[in-house]
Amino acid sequence: MTEISKRWRIVLIITIVASLAFSIPYVFLIGTWAPIIGYEYTTPWYAQVFGVLLFMIAVWLLRAMLQKKSLEEISYFMEFLFAVMFGMIIFFVLELLFVGLTGLALIYSIISLTVTATMFVSNMIFYFMETAKRQ
Repeated sequence: MTEISKRWRIVLIITIVASLAFSIPYVFLIGTWAPIIGYEYTTPWYAQVFGVLLFMIAVWLLRAMLQKKSLEEISYFMEFLFAVMFGMIIFFVLELLFVGLTGLALIYSIISLTVTATMFVSNMIFYFMETAKRQ
């Protein structure tokens, strides 16, 4: 069983913090937060599902870190996480292209896209570096 490297643990902790930071407004504050930044949504349900997904990712990664899971034990979840992050990136790009966002909502969407893409690339790099060491 391969232990997760210290550098990747740091990246995972950053992923946990970013996921929590983005999930809390989507899950708990969507009714008050969205009108403030001018984010127009058709139903809050979609935003809340997105937030719950981010919250579950953060909780699962935190649980894996605290239980000192090995690379083999988290590999399937990390691959699922990559698929979710890729879907989020596509969503943010489509939102930027096809939804008329106001000033603050546009800035928030660009920041969300940048943070998600950075987490996606950094986690993939470390994941593939770890699996390459294992073989």
